[in-house]
Amino acid sequence: MQERNYSFEELRTILLEKLRSQGCSPITVTGYRYQCNSIFRWLTGNGYDHYSVEGGDRFLNEYYDEHGENQYYTNLRTVVYRLNDIINNTWSNVHSDKGKHFFCQMILSK
Repeated sequence: MQERNYSFEELRTILLEKLRSQGCSPITVTGYRYQCNSIFRWLTGNGYDHYSVEGGDRFLNEYYDEHGENQYYTNLRTVVYRLNDIINNTWSNVHSDKGKHFFCQMILSK
């Protein structure tokens, strides 16, 4: 499947609307927005003009190499998976409660 190109702003808007429609709390949506901003800022600084799976993977690998697997990395990884779902036109319930409920809890890192 060929991924679709979205502007950073368009992709962030789609993600946040999808989370709201799934019943995520405002704090969770805000957390995802901050995470997107971090990812997109890094991508822009590294020559990307739109989000791609390759760019998301590169971001995660470089973050992991520098900081290791910490809570912020885990949150960033979830956001990258969500962004990948959107551009690949899929939506995997990576935080599901045995397939019954979508779970959108995210802790904001300082």
